[in-house]
Amino acid sequence: MIFYFSASGNSLWLAQQLATATNEELVNMADTLMQNNCSFVLHRNENIGFVFPVYAWDLPPIVRQFIRQMELQNLSDNYIFFACTCGDDSGRMLQRFRRELKSKNLRLDSAFAIRMPNTYVCLPGFDVDSPILTKQKLQAAPLRIYQIAQSIIHHEKDIFQTLPGDFPRLKTHVLGRFFRSFLLTDKPFHSTPDCTGCGICVQMCPLHNIILQESHPQWNGHCTSCLSCYHHCPTHAIAFGHRTKNKGQYLLKNVLPQSKLNH
Repeated sequence: MIFYFSASGNSLWLAQQLATATNEELVNMADTLMQNNCSFVLHRNENIGFVFPVYAWDLPPIVRQFIRQMELQNLSDNYIFFACTCGDDSGRMLQRFRRELKSKNLRLDSAFAIRMPNTYVCLPGFDVDSPILTKQKLQAAPLRIYQIAQSIIHHEKDIFQTLPGDFPRLKTHVLGRFFRSFLLTDKPFHSTPDCTGCGICVQMCPLHNIILQESHPQWNGHCTSCLSCYHHCPTHAIAFGHRTKNKGQYLLKNVLPQSKLNH
């Protein structure tokens, strides 16, 4: 069983590839949380995987919430792993994830990170990658995914390849804390005059946090800062204050050939 969370498509694609390679079932963390149904019955020796993006060198809040609420029945000798997507590095993700599992009396067997195109655009100096860098990352991804899948298939233990990068403590514990304290909010979100009231942002919000009022989106205070609304808007009409002005959009389906998305 592979639990996943994704907004722009990077982590969903990774989860799909790993599920195909390992013959595991995919479970959307956001959906199960919204349905208040986080209890799962495991098969004997079934893999338990988690796939998600890195947020500010830390776990996305929705992933932390899911782990704390999940109940796993019939635990035996299950192989447990996570695979995260990041733009450049993941900081102390390994340590943070282990702490969450420890609270559930679970042991992590392996962990992996894979570089994928950047999606965070809400701070100065942060933007989507250039087309050239996006192409380079996507060209390198299939081999990396194959290597991760092989480690999982062979139940290789104590393999921790998480790309901590430079100054991981500073990034996770200082910058990550700043993100959680001041940027984990939907108050600056608004629509611009280019908004057509199509409602795609409403459909794509994993927490059903957006509604349309007078044909314009309204955010309701339960945001996980995944930027799914921003990146999915077909007219680029969603803004985060003035911080996203002249910033780019990114969706995996818009840059990766459909044949690769399905294989």
